[in-house]
Amino acid sequence: DKEGRDLLKKLDEFERELGKEKPEKAGDKLRDMAQRTIELVREGKMDAGFGQQVLNSIAAVADALGLQVILEDGGRGNGRGRGKDD
Repeated sequence: DKEGRDLLKKLDEFERELGKEKPEKAGDKLRDMAQRTIELVREGKMDAGFGQQVLNSIAAVADALGLQVILEDGGRGNGRGRGKDD
């Protein structure tokens, strides 16, 4: 479906930025994925339990990479573009 393709596109973008060794942009892509997941759950287009699993996975990836994600609603995952050394 369209929503699933959208999330996969964001995952591809994240992987590209990570491959370019651009942690800030990779962190932004993770944040975009997390925001979109939250939107899909709020719109009823994604099961809340599955959405939480996606968010947990995003947080685990961000944590493993030393990124911090700050969501637009003020929530904090791990990942808003800052690397460990920033």
